[in-house]
Amino acid sequence: MTRDVAPRRPGRPERPIDPEGGPAAAFAKRLRAQRPPGLTFDRMARMTHYSKPTLAAAAAGREVPTWSVAWAYLLACGVTDEEQEAWRDEHQTAARGHKAWVRRAPGGQPGQAQVVVPRPEDVRTPEDLAGALDALRRSRGLSFRDMERRARSWTPPRTLPIQTAHDAISGGRPSEHTLEAILEVCDVPEAARRAWFAAWRRTVIQTGHDRAVVRVMRMLAPSPQSAELDEALKAVNSLAVLTDAEPANTNTPHTRELYVEAAKLLNYPDNPAIRLNGIRSLERIAVDSPNDQHTVVEMLSAFVRSRSTDPALRPPAPTDGTDPPPVREATDVRTAVQVLGRLPRLPGVPRADLTGADLTGASSLAHLDLTNADLRAVPLGRADLTDARLDGATLTGARLDEATLDGAWLDGATLIAARLRRANLIYARLSWANLTGARLREADLTGARLRGATLTGARLDKANLTGAWMDGATLTGAWMDGATLDSTWLAGANLTDTRLAGANLTDTRLAGANLTDARLQGANLTNAFLVNARLDGANLTDAKLTGADLTGATGLTQGQLDVANGDATTRLPAGIARPAPWSTIPPGP
Repeated sequence: MTRDVAPRRPGRPERPIDPEGGPAAAFAKRLRAQRPPGLTFDRMARMTHYSKPTLAAAAAGREVPTWSVAWAYLLACGVTDEEQEAWRDEHQTAARGHKAWVRRAPGGQPGQAQVVVPRPEDVRTPEDLAGALDALRRSRGLSFRDMERRARSWTPPRTLPIQTAHDAISGGRPSEHTLEAILEVCDVPEAARRAWFAAWRRTVIQTGHDRAVVRVMRMLAPSPQSAELDEALKAVNSLAVLTDAEPANTNTPHTRELYVEAAKLLNYPDNPAIRLNGIRSLERIAVDSPNDQHTVVEMLSAFVRSRSTDPALRPPAPTDGTDPPPVREATDVRTAVQVLGRLPRLPGVPRADLTGADLTGASSLAHLDLTNADLRAVPLGRADLTDARLDGATLTGARLDEATLDGAWLDGATLIAARLRRANLIYARLSWANLTGARLREADLTGARLRGATLTGARLDKANLTGAWMDGATLTGAWMDGATLDSTWLAGANLTDTRLAGANLTDTRLAGANLTDARLQGANLTNAFLVNARLDGANLTDAKLTGADLTGATGLTQGQLDVANGDATTRLPAGIARPAPWSTIPPGP
């Protein structure tokens, strides 16, 4: 893989690599050795669709870049597809080695003052937890950006967005999955994590419940008390006493009393704050008493189904021509869905049954934080999840047909066998997501980011992927007949045995892509960029190659081209003759 390189051209030199920078520095040195003289980052950026700073950082030696960035860098430097497996192995070795190399004892980087990390056993409030997690982060010498990069550099990548980590640590109320990611990034040993999770349960769930009790009591206290409000206050007071008792446990009077009081609050009319208190109480029951989680899931699912379809949430438009009242967000529905998504995964316990729920309008889930949520097999058809945060979420087998996920964040999410027929995923972020076997027929993925995503065997028939970023994606055996991939970026993607009959690939970037045995009958590849692509056994019958650039393509035979359609503007690899009919066809407009 190493090549002889002439002296670099005059210009702004790259910063020298730290000789003591560990595996990241060694990998960066190997990347630099591949870049031929005269190849600027400007030109590489145009070839790969990655920014100059991203490409420069890949070879800076401070962090091991993601595989998609590293492979794009190498493709721009002329590395061939045959070398991909060896480079992937080298990248994985460097990523694992870098993770071990940066692991340090408390005290962080050399020369940094030692940071004392509080014992999780001493954590009593969310503020204590926030301080302890921040001290843990600083003791490892990590910024929030460093945490995100480390999570993504592992194999397989983990998802820990900067904003999610910042909010979780500064607020002291992370989700269970986010806390797990933080502890893993900070190299906390497995045995020591139990104390951190115990601190999380002691503070986030219990304190959040207590604050809700106080908030409801303060809200109701100044009001004239009806008999119903008096009853609600008694329920809140009794629940506050119960939650100060021993933790919930199955088959105890304590748990049964909690059920009764929580149900009173959950079904209280006209006051969402009281219902929120009931939802949080049920969450505590499910966490403290695993045997009761199935019942809690059923109660919360029934609440979401009933509350989201309540006609009061969608009053009829005024008949006098005046403007309708503003839509008020159903915070209780949103909170119930969050709780269902973050409950611990238990064998034999379903995640939720939301069949028939109307998660649009007032009960929309737009902008909701569901990071690392577990919503496998949950029916969410036609749900509004616009701009929702679903990074790292588990949506295996989820039913999202015709759902709106416009701008949603799904980086690193698992959507194996998920149903997304006609779903709206415009500009959704799905980098490194696993969509193996997902059903995306007629889905709209315009401008979506699917870098490094896995779509093996996915159904994308007639899907709209215009302008999508899919470099480094795996689409082996995917069905994409009739799909629109106009101006889509597929550099370095694996499209082995992919069905693309009749697909529109106009202006698509396929540099270094593997199209072995791909079925491209009747596909439109006008002006497609196929430099260094692999086309062994690809079926190009009646494919339109007008203006396509096939320079350096491998595995292409004369017989494949003879059944395709091109013209004088089609650029061919060395050794392949232009079919006679092509030369008589004038260039298109």
